[in-house]
Amino acid sequence: MSFDNWSEGLTEVCTAFQADLSCLVDGELHRGASDRAMLHMESCTCCSQFVEATRRQVQMNRDVADPDRLLARVAMLTGNDLAAEAAEFDLNHRLATIFYELGKAYALAGIDPDAFRERVFRRPVPVATTKTRGRGFVDGVLLGGTPASSGVADSDVNWQRARHLLNGQLEKIDAPLDKGRRLLEEAVAIDRDHEEARHYLALLHKADGRTLRAAEGFRDVFDTALDLTNRVHAAINLGRAYYDEGETKKALVFWRWTLAFGDVSDDERFWFVRYNVALAYILEQDGGRAVASLRSMLDRFPVRAADVARMLSSGSPKIRMAIESQVSLTRALLKDCPELFLATAAQDEEGPEGVKS
Repeated sequence: MSFDNWSEGLTEVCTAFQADLSCLVDGELHRGASDRAMLHMESCTCCSQFVEATRRQVQMNRDVADPDRLLARVAMLTGNDLAAEAAEFDLNHRLATIFYELGKAYALAGIDPDAFRERVFRRPVPVATTKTRGRGFVDGVLLGGTPASSGVADSDVNWQRARHLLNGQLEKIDAPLDKGRRLLEEAVAIDRDHEEARHYLALLHKADGRTLRAAEGFRDVFDTALDLTNRVHAAINLGRAYYDEGETKKALVFWRWTLAFGDVSDDERFWFVRYNVALAYILEQDGGRAVASLRSMLDRFPVRAADVARMLSSGSPKIRMAIESQVSLTRALLKDCPELFLATAAQDEEGPEGVKS
C-alpha cells in the first residue's frame, strides 16, 4: 500500500491542516494556528472526524504503554474494578506456579531420578528453597490484607489451606509421585489454564499406567495451550502414546507437526523428535524417509551422533529386527550416516566406562 497520495480529494486548506495534525493533537501548535484549526473543524466534517480518530489512536497508544491506565479505562467502561481482579489473578497464578514447580520436581524424582540430569528442558527447582519461598509468598498474601487473603467468596483460593500444605501437610505423604500429584492437582485447581501443570499431571497418569487418561491430558494441552512450547511437548507425548500402542502413522502426524515450526525444528532441546520420526518410518518399512530423517538430525545436531548410535544399538528388539530385515536400509545408513557407525566403533573401544550420561 502506498501513502504518496494521502492528500487526494482534500482541499488545499484541509491538506495543510492535516499535515500539522500531530502538533495540534499534542498541543504544540501555536495559538494563532490552533485557533484557525479549531474554526476550520467547525465547518469541515472531514477534518473534524480525522482529528477525533487521531486523538483516539494516540490515547489508545498511551493506554497500552501504561497497564494501570489501560485497566482504569476499561474498568470505567465496564463498571468493574479490573485492577483488583488482575491483581488477584496474578496472585493465584503465582501460587499455582509454586505448586507446579514443586509438583514437577517430585514427579520427575518419582518417574526417573535421571530426569534431574538429562531429560528435562529446565532443571527442576530445589525443593527446600522453593518451599521456603512459597511459604513466604503465602504468608505475605495473608498478612497483606488483599481480598484473596481474607478467605471470602471473592477468592476461589483457600490461602490458609495452601499455607498448611507448604508448612507440613506435604510431609505426611511418603511417595514422591503422590506428593507430585497432590501439588499438581492443587496447581490446576487454582489455575485451570496452567498449561505446564496440566501437562505434568498427564505425565503422572502415564507413569501410573493410565494410558488413556494420559493421552486425554496431552490432547487437552495440545488443543488449548497458547504457548507453542507447551503444545510441542504435548504433541511429542501424544506421538509417543500412539507409538507405544503400535499406531506409528498417528505418531508420525504429531511428531512431524512439531517439525513444521522453524524455531522448534532447530531447537536442540527437540533433537530427538527426528530420531523418533526415523524409528516410526523404520517400522513402516520406509527406509528412505527414515535415513533422511536421521541425516537431517545429524546435520543440525552433529554432537548427537553418539547418542543416536547408542540408542539404535541398544534399542528394542522390534526396532533391531526391523532394521535387520531391510537390507537396503542398512546400506543406506552406511552410505548416508557413516558417523553413526564411527560413533558405535568408538563406544566399543571405550567400553561401558566411556559412555557419559
